[in-house]
Amino acid sequence: MSSTCFPVTIKQYYGYTTQTLGGRKAGHKHDFKKHPNWKVYVALREINMSADDIELILVENYPCENKYQAKERERFWIEKDGLLNTHLPDTIQASSQQEYIKLWRQANKEKVYQQKQKYKVKLNERLRKRLATDEEWKQRVYEKNKRYREANKDKINEERRKYREANKDKINEERRKYREANKDKTNERLRERLATDEEWKQRVYERNKRYKEANKDKIDEYKRQYASKKVKCDACGKEMRRDSITKHKQKSCKGQNSTPS
Repeated sequence: MSSTCFPVTIKQYYGYTTQTLGGRKAGHKHDFKKHPNWKVYVALREINMSADDIELILVENYPCENKYQAKERERFWIEKDGLLNTHLPDTIQASSQQEYIKLWRQANKEKVYQQKQKYKVKLNERLRKRLATDEEWKQRVYEKNKRYREANKDKINEERRKYREANKDKINEERRKYREANKDKTNERLRERLATDEEWKQRVYERNKRYKEANKDKIDEYKRQYASKKVKCDACGKEMRRDSITKHKQKSCKGQNSTPS
């Protein structure tokens, strides 16, 4: 474990290394130029010093089996008096980079969320500056979403179907509550449309007509199945096809016209 010291301010920066102290100092010289905004190098410039003035001191020759143990020990020294360290090293153990990223995100959910929110705000601001007005921005978002819906129509419909099947009772209950809470408002809106807007009526008619034309075979099949389904006459109890029940009641039903004596 090495400690980087500043003679004038007596501030320390802790970091573990498997290199020699000379090799680690060479790394500091490289980072001094590449990362001038790091806290440790800003502190150097504030006292008119350069990377050549860094003094590296071996504070502990700590035996460890892997880098995780080294990080744990490094964290110990930073928490003690590492005034120039900008963050604490994590001690997440993972067998691959992908696993490490997954575990790190799970352990830092709030930090990840905050970073995403900041990025989202910055991205939106950059995009807004490119567009002249908010209306252009809205139009661009609308077109982007429209392109996605058109390119993923089947996927979206399948996801919606699965959601509806999995949440059928919940959806029905929410719709029922909405209708009850907005009954007067909904009825008034419909009455206004139907009473005054002939164009609205025509639009509904044309929509239904297009649906019937596009689904003619499906509708015919449904009608055949509906008509052929067996039902019982509620007057005499005789079983027959659904499409025969009306004629049966009018002509041959024995229980239809019977009256109590």
